[in-house]
Amino acid sequence: MRLLSLARPMRYSFAAVTKDQVNYYNVLEVDQSATENAIRAAYAELTRGLIPELDAKRFKELSEAFVILTDLKTRDAYDSLLKVRKTHYLS
Repeated sequence: MRLLSLARPMRYSFAAVTKDQVNYYNVLEVDQSATENAIRAAYAELTRGLIPELDAKRFKELSEAFVILTDLKTRDAYDSLLKVRKTHYLS
């Protein structure tokens, strides 16, 4: 008998929909339709010359946006969150 494998939990949770939540597309200065290569290029450009020890908050924000937007499953979940946020706060 084969046991069912448990699905791994997502690394990031998007349960809380808040109006003030950071838009990761704006953080990386890319459009929502940007390709993975465009996101990688934007991340490289924005982190070039940035010293993590001196600007830890900005570096963490850029890194978090990069991780979320380059993983396809996480990006899809994030895009769904953006749709919910737009419909909830614009209506």
